[in-house]
Amino acid sequence: FAEFQALGLRGALFKADVTSEAQVARLHRAIAKKLGPVDILVVNAKMSDDLAYEITKVLFEKRDELGMVHAEGKNLKLELQKKANAGIPFHPGAARYLKEVGALK
Repeated sequence: FAEFQALGLRGALFKADVTSEAQVARLHRAIAKKLGPVDILVVNAKMSDDLAYEITKVLFEKRDELGMVHAEGKNLKLELQKKANAGIPFHPGAARYLKEVGALK
């Protein structure tokens, strides 16, 4: 956690049983209260590159529709997709899409 903070990143530790819908809901509220809206998608590295590509493509190409059901969807912008902003590496499939549209070098 200290390494995370040394990079100038904010973070917090939370504990919850993610198999409990009630605990996940409380966790989401606690995170939003402490750090602001939750607006990151993390996937398992074993996800296929093609699936990660398609998910990323849909998120950006259907951004307006996403914004209608989740307020943070309106803040999803290609110009903000930089390695420095991510804090963690992009999945290779997501990176492929972002490179194709010129958002990532």
